[in-house]
Amino acid sequence: MAEGRGTSKETQKLAPSHGPLSGNNSRRTRTERGAMGRILGGATRVLTGRKSEEPISPSSDSLERPDKERDSRAKKAHEATGTGADTKSHGAHINNRAHKRDIKYLHQDKEKGVPIEEWKEKYNLLRQEFEAQSQRLAEEVHQHESDRQQQRSAYEYKLQQRDTKIRKLNEILSRLSEDNEHLQTIVVAHQEHALQSMASNNGWAPKEDRVVRDELLKLDGKIRSWARSYSVKSLTDLDNIQDNEKDKVIQELGEYCREQDWASLMCKVSFSFDKVPVILLQALLAKDVFGRMFVDPFFAFGKVGDDNSLPEPAALDRLYKYMIQVHEAEAHTWRSQTIRILSTATDPHTKTKPILQERIEELSSGLVTNFLGSSACTLLRSLDTDHAKKMNQELQSLYAAAAHLALSLWSQPTLMVCRNQQHLPDFAIASPMMIAHRLHHLDEEDSRLDGKQVLLVIRPVVLAFGTVNAEHYDLSKVWAPATVVVNEKS
Repeated sequence: MAEGRGTSKETQKLAPSHGPLSGNNSRRTRTERGAMGRILGGATRVLTGRKSEEPISPSSDSLERPDKERDSRAKKAHEATGTGADTKSHGAHINNRAHKRDIKYLHQDKEKGVPIEEWKEKYNLLRQEFEAQSQRLAEEVHQHESDRQQQRSAYEYKLQQRDTKIRKLNEILSRLSEDNEHLQTIVVAHQEHALQSMASNNGWAPKEDRVVRDELLKLDGKIRSWARSYSVKSLTDLDNIQDNEKDKVIQELGEYCREQDWASLMCKVSFSFDKVPVILLQALLAKDVFGRMFVDPFFAFGKVGDDNSLPEPAALDRLYKYMIQVHEAEAHTWRSQTIRILSTATDPHTKTKPILQERIEELSSGLVTNFLGSSACTLLRSLDTDHAKKMNQELQSLYAAAAHLALSLWSQPTLMVCRNQQHLPDFAIASPMMIAHRLHHLDEEDSRLDGKQVLLVIRPVVLAFGTVNAEHYDLSKVWAPATVVVNEKS
């Protein structure tokens, strides 16, 4: 702006010296002054804020204008020059404020530099943790994927195993269905055969082996129960009995006992002596029942009173054995038919009961009398009249039940045989021929008594030879195993 003012003064100084110039010089001077005026006007507009739209006359500084106007323009130029100085001062102030602000911000930035570095470190740590966690997650995803594949493989393998098992079970089921149909065919054939047999034999049908075994087991239970109810309670009850009377008990057992006298038997018994009387009474009763009814098929033909209508059992037995030598199957068939007819057909004289069934009651009464009159009475307890009567009735009922069962078995073509101690080998837990008495406390697979001698037979073994069709008499099956006492000291 000082330059502007200097130029104006110089212009004023030079103006008089150019007065005598020629016209061209005059025009050039006017032109220069106009240009200078435009330059100064633009500077003035910039400094004063005057709008560019206000026109400036190119001849504002010419010599034709009055002095008043020149003074006015000089004043305005001076004011403009003062305004420019003020503007410059204001700009410097603004620049100073901006500089201070920049210094302040720079100082703040420097102060903030430390936390920024800390945040950078935290950011780096967080980023590292994030990357590590991302890596772990990626590994877990990979592991889960691997586990899923393994589980899928295991599941598919199990499915294959299941399908294989189902296929095998279906095959087994198919075979079982075929076997079942085959068995049903056999059952139907047997049922038809049984019906035909019943029709040809007036409604009679042979008993199944399962039924026979159950009935023999029930009979054995009745014998054991009767002996336990009426034998002496302990061995001391026999202290007043003579030794020879006790020896008669052993002698009457015969082939059911290995020993010949009471003393030798007691030396070999391994359980409580108080159990000996009831065991011996049970053995004596079983020997009488089985030895009379399950050994002799014609036991019911014995003479009863004055009745001589039936042949003697001895004569029938001789005929039967002779027929076996001639034709075994026909002999057993003859025996079974004879007993069946006389057990089912009614007596033509009485028209009430079958012939043999009617004789059983009288026969049972005689057998009870004979048994109680034997050496078995040595082992019986003393009873009053009422209890003795009850004992006789129960024993007679037992004999009658055994006789009916024996007749039903002899009416079958199957041959029944009883074996006692002399026909039994040494004891073996696996043998189907015998079982140890419960006083030995043997389990099913307890073999500690194997190979020991059989000391006493409580119930004989009952064997069945042949079939209901009178065939295969060389084969046998066990209907009832023998119950034995073992000599544990042997």
